[in-house]
Amino acid sequence: MFIIGHLVGCIFWGSLAAISITVGVWFLCRCFDCYPSLIMYGILVALFLLVSFQTTMLTGALYVKGYVADAEEYASTLVMIDQERSFSVSDVNHYCELLCDRFPMLKPFLKNIDMSGAVDSASSGYGLMSFLTERLNTTINNYILRRILWLVGFAFVAILSILYTSRNNTSSYSSATYGNDRQVGLQF
Repeated sequence: MFIIGHLVGCIFWGSLAAISITVGVWFLCRCFDCYPSLIMYGILVALFLLVSFQTTMLTGALYVKGYVADAEEYASTLVMIDQERSFSVSDVNHYCELLCDRFPMLKPFLKNIDMSGAVDSASSGYGLMSFLTERLNTTINNYILRRILWLVGFAFVAILSILYTSRNNTSSYSSATYGNDRQVGLQF
């Protein structure tokens, strides 16, 4: 139930952020005197769907980032007993599994961590856990940065698409109107 509540919260805040980004793109395009058309609204709906997926994942990553300090504290209590002994790669994997059991939301990020230098750089259990949480923070920050870059890319492509289709629709609309004015002018 705990995770379902956070999942619903991530979907809610992600959708709210997606609505605000989509409305912001719509206002920006309206500032450029874009002629509203069915194509423009279709692009905005596609933008909303793509952006809502990315913002939901971004919100989830921000939520998970809040658990890194708790995971470090928990991991420090685990290695307190084994403070003086040296650690091997299998010990690092064991501690990662324990962290995944206690904090299941960290599992996708812990899988992507390169632990090759963990044993060499950490001389103690506390050093090992600080190395692990530092890498975990870096992995989550990179994930958040990728989500933000996708959001900016989607918004940029949507704005360019709307401007392009709006300019084409406006120019054909203007020439059709101009042609009708000439015909009306010839009737007099």
